[in-house]
Amino acid sequence: MTQAESEKFSELKQNWQKFAVIARENVETLSTGMYIETLEGIARGQDSYTAASTNISELIDIVDALATETYKNDQKVYSADRFLIILTSILATIFAVVIGILMGRIIGTPLKKVSHNLDKISKGDLTEQIETTRRKDEIGLLINATSQMQNELKKLINSVADATVQVLSSSEELTQSTNEVVVGAEQVAATMQELATGSEAQANYTSKFSEHMQNFAKTIEDSSKESDKIYQTSNGVYSLTKNGRSMMSNSVLQMKSIDSIVKNSVLGVKELDVKSREISKLVGVIETVAEQTNLLALNAAIEAARVGEQGKGFAVVADEIRQLAEQVSVSVVDITRIVNNIQSESSKVAIELETGYEEVEKDTIQIQQTGETFNKISSSVESMGNAIKDISNRLADNKSTTANMNTNIEEIAGLSEQSAAGIEKTSATAQQTTSTMQEVSSSSEELAKLAEKLSKLVERFKI
Repeated sequence: MTQAESEKFSELKQNWQKFAVIARENVETLSTGMYIETLEGIARGQDSYTAASTNISELIDIVDALATETYKNDQKVYSADRFLIILTSILATIFAVVIGILMGRIIGTPLKKVSHNLDKISKGDLTEQIETTRRKDEIGLLINATSQMQNELKKLINSVADATVQVLSSSEELTQSTNEVVVGAEQVAATMQELATGSEAQANYTSKFSEHMQNFAKTIEDSSKESDKIYQTSNGVYSLTKNGRSMMSNSVLQMKSIDSIVKNSVLGVKELDVKSREISKLVGVIETVAEQTNLLALNAAIEAARVGEQGKGFAVVADEIRQLAEQVSVSVVDITRIVNNIQSESSKVAIELETGYEEVEKDTIQIQQTGETFNKISSSVESMGNAIKDISNRLADNKSTTANMNTNIEEIAGLSEQSAAGIEKTSATAQQTTSTMQEVSSSSEELAKLAEKLSKLVERFKI
């Protein structure tokens, strides 16, 4: 073997060993799911395989060249063996070609098929099923691993598609739920705001009530002082009761005159009620006429429109009549409301006057009885003076009680203010919850968009 043949054979051996190592690495990366590295490894293996094929061709060329050169240089020596050399060369060539073809079929064809399948897989086409092989070498492992990768990729895509559908459905439900929570939180925030306003108003009312209680305490104190004065004044009442007797006689005469006046007023109000009812009937007639006029104006406008240009003037008149009818209808509503108010008020006045008339009659009798009572008043005035003195003492006691009540009311005002502050904090928390749920809703919508994008990416694969 010449040096050139040894070098080429060494290169062939090295290239073939590189190809075997790369094939094993491709099987390992493919089994771990590293598909991109596997494709790159296949590309590197293709280079090693091509180099090995080139080495075989070069060896054949070297053998041919060596045979030719030997034949030229020593034709006489090898003339006897010419046939043998030619036959050997032919056999060597045939053997090299057969080895190349077998190597191409054994290694190249499966690799091309695997490369073709991987190319379709990289483009998303998984429809072509990769058949497994019983070969135990690296090529068989590569084919089986590629088939397993295709099956696992199909399962993965199906799982991703199902998960995408579930994510879309869940994101829609999440969006709907967050929207409902947002609405509820907004309602809670509005309610809490109303409660805060109510609490503030309650605190203000309590403060005002505290001021009123202070005024009331002062009033009680003043009343206590006045009761002392009344006690002193009651002593003079006795003398005045005597003059009251003569005045009661005059009051009886005046009450009789008032009785007559009230009786006439009752009759007048009843007559007013009857007249207002008649007005209501007339208003009803006017309202009916206005409605009929409105209908006639509408019909006239329709007829004028049918006539065309010649009916424009009539249409304008009909429109004005319709507007007047509408104004009359509006006025009738106002008149009806006013008449109803008059009827309501006149009825109330009639009832009140009748009641007043009855009371006047009773008062007339009572005034007559009052005259008799004045005789008893003088004896009662003394008792009243004593009672007024007792009331003055009790008012003094109520003064201290009112002070305690005022203190309690001020404490209630403070609690109301604290409650208003707490409700405002709760309202702020509800508003923050609303903002958070709006962000969740936005995120769920973004999730739905991403799921749609993922679904479109999955649709690129043909299973």
